[in-house]
Amino acid sequence: RNGGSNATTRALHDLLIKEADAVMAAAKNGSAWEAWFRTGDPFAPFDDSEPTGTSHLIRHGVDIGEAFKVGPLKWRASNATDDLNNTKAAIEWADAWLGMPDGMYFGDEE
Repeated sequence: RNGGSNATTRALHDLLIKEADAVMAAAKNGSAWEAWFRTGDPFAPFDDSEPTGTSHLIRHGVDIGEAFKVGPLKWRASNATDDLNNTKAAIEWADAWLGMPDGMYFGDEE
């Protein structure tokens, strides 16, 4: 159910808030996926020795694809418009940075 009206949904929301962006928040820039999809540059210089591994996450196709669903999953419990709009921001970001002429996206699989 929407809005976090039961214990299971509330537990899911709490888990997502604490864990979905945990690595992103621990990074040097202290970001979150939602912020990354608004302003992130996957081609900016990076440091693979960065201890949280964020520099890998923000360029890795599978991690980026999984992050597309973070906002809507949060929304199921929070009902916050920003959470729901995260996928739109993610798709717009992917279109701008990762889009290919055939409509597919490319991603680094280092």
